[in-house]
Amino acid sequence: MIGCIAVTTRFKNQNQIGNAYGTAVAIVMLVTTFLMVLVMVLVWRCHWILVFVFTVLSLVVEGAYFSAVLLKINQGGWVPLVVAAVFLLVMLVWNYVKIKRYEFQVHSKVSMSWILGLGPSLGLVWVPGVGLVYSELASGVPHIFSHFITNLPAIHSTVVFVCVKYLPVYTVPEEERFLVKRIGSKTFRMFRCVARYGYKDLHKKDDDFENKLFNKLLSFIRVERMMEPVSNPSNSSCAYRCSLTHQSRE
Repeated sequence: MIGCIAVTTRFKNQNQIGNAYGTAVAIVMLVTTFLMVLVMVLVWRCHWILVFVFTVLSLVVEGAYFSAVLLKINQGGWVPLVVAAVFLLVMLVWNYVKIKRYEFQVHSKVSMSWILGLGPSLGLVWVPGVGLVYSELASGVPHIFSHFITNLPAIHSTVVFVCVKYLPVYTVPEEERFLVKRIGSKTFRMFRCVARYGYKDLHKKDDDFENKLFNKLLSFIRVERMMEPVSNPSNSSCAYRCSLTHQSRE
């Protein structure tokens, strides 16, 4: 609202406001047409004749409109272009930093063989509880975890590496949201969980997310237990499942 008031007060007359609005509308129409063509070709798989006719008819109308507003850029039409350039710069910087952060995590991650070589206790004292380690890595161990185990004397009895991934789909069904696998042998009590979301899904790191994660982890352990031989049951595994169930209910 403050930006709208500032832009309005900057203009000296209504014609400049109209030129700025017309430039923005013309550019939006062109961008929408190009995106519509991509959807028709890649998603709807329309016949090329239909795509060609739609593109030509749209560009005839929108091209004439856009060529008209180009003459008004120096009369107020430059404002939406400047605003778009600023937002584009912010998005490019954000994307660049995000890529660099991910590359740093990939290059500084710790190999799983080094973690498993420390032994089931990782050389630390186990304390009751479930520790969630968030990372963007779907494989390997994040560097922050190696820093954690080398500087602190204790660790949670169960460690879950949680990775959130956004897929190029509309939504991910709730029953397919979490992918869980075990890291190392059962004595390590370490798991990896990948939470998958579509571009429509809303991700919140709240109690509901943790409860769903724990329920999926318990389901994974139950299925894993059912696939084992019935003979020689492990008392430690039973106590482990009971401990997880108790912690997820708290």
